[in-house]
This record gives sequence, C-alpha cells and structure tokens, in this order.
Amino acid sequence: MTTPSIRVDDVGTLIRRTIKDNGNVVDVSGATVTLIILRPDKTKVTRDMSFVTDGTDGKMEYKVTAEDNLWTMEGIYLSQCIVQWGSDNFATGETAWRVGRRRMIE
Repeated sequence: MTTPSIRVDDVGTLIRRTIKDNGNVVDVSGATVTLIILRPDKTKVTRDMSFVTDGTDGKMEYKVTAEDNLWTMEGIYLSQCIVQWGSDNFATGETAWRVGRRRMIE
C-alpha cells in the first residue's frame, strides 16, 4: 500500500466501484448495491451506493458525509459491495486501503 490519501475524520471521500463478475462489467441498473466497510476494530458500516450513470456500466459511488463519522481511526479498512436483485445477491471481491492519522501543520 502507498501513502494514505484518506485521513482520520476526512469528509467528502468519494468511494467508487465498478461491479464486475469474472472480470466482466455487470449491469446493475435493476439492482440495489450496498457498500460494507470493515474498520480496523472490526466494526462494520453499511451504506447504499448510487449509480454514477444509469448502472448499465456497473459504476457505483458513495460520498462520505460528516454524519457518517466513517474514518474514526488509522489502520487498514476493507470494503465489499453486495449486489442484490430481489432475492438473488452476490458479493464482490474485497478492497483494502490504509487510513492515516490526521496531521496538523503549524
């Protein structure tokens, strides 16, 4: 992993995912896509994702708000999407990234 671009207490982080199955883009226009984030302390946060376009390209996003209080500590965070069509669903692969501490410049 590289130097973190996400810091503790950051707001406005845009999390984007392209939903794929065996390397092929999935048309999720008729699906609900949920983002699950596992913090370093093993607590989970779930959020509904939005289409970047119309969903036919598999592109989804979620913008972190102040109310989310998502980046609460430094460490490795994992994320995964759950794609659901009615009673059918599948999980994407996991993505990991490092959240760094907030540094105050004086």
